[in-house]
Amino acid sequence: MEYVASLLAEVTSWLAVRDIPSLDDVRGMLSRERLGTTDVFGRANYMEILRGYLPPLACSPSLRAKALAAAGSEPNCHDD
Repeated sequence: MEYVASLLAEVTSWLAVRDIPSLDDVRGMLSRERLGTTDVFGRANYMEILRGYLPPLACSPSLRAKALAAAGSEPNCHDD
C-alpha cells in the first residue's frame, strides 16, 4: 500500500508541474486516433525491431556482448 501512495504522489506531482488538471486529461493525448496517421507508428516499431536484430549466427555470447555495448540494448537473437 505504501508503494501505491508513493506512485500516486509522484503522478500528482508530475501532472502539477505540467499544468495538467487530472489524469483524465492525459488519457488519449497520444492515441493513434487523435494523431491521425497510424503508418508512422508501424514504421517506428519496424525500425526499432530492425535496429536490434542480429541473425542467428551472430548471436554467440561474445558477439551478443559487443552488440549490446554498441546498441545499448539486448539484440533480438533467435535460438532456432
